[in-house]
Amino acid sequence: MSPFELVYGIGAQLSLPLELAASKLQTVIEDSHFQNALERRIMHLARIEEEREKLFDHITKHQQWVKQIFDNKARPRKFMQGDQVLLWDKRRETRGAHGKFESLWKGPFLIHEVKGSNSFKLAYMDGTILPSSYNGQDLKLYKL
Repeated sequence: MSPFELVYGIGAQLSLPLELAASKLQTVIEDSHFQNALERRIMHLARIEEEREKLFDHITKHQQWVKQIFDNKARPRKFMQGDQVLLWDKRRETRGAHGKFESLWKGPFLIHEVKGSNSFKLAYMDGTILPSSYNGQDLKLYKL
């Protein structure tokens, strides 16, 4: 089924390729044994709902697969509250956005709070807390 058909329950009126037109014709032949239009419509809606459920299951499995790949690549960082860290400057990492000898690490910052397994709340050295949380992959330990 096309995305249009999954959403609206009817196919879009297009000039279809031969194989799609043949599958549509078979659907019409299968539906012709129902006695009235109401039964045909109910069966059609039931078929669409089954297709939506199959699609939802497929999308869920794909999202779990992508998450597993990301989690395998992610490196959990072990920072403690009070550690001094440097923050990677993502805005300037593209070529030409920084000078040749400019550092792409900002900081140092203090770890103010550990929010999750790899999420950290940072603060400036004077104690002012930064408004958002940061991923541990964007941080590295600051050594003098």
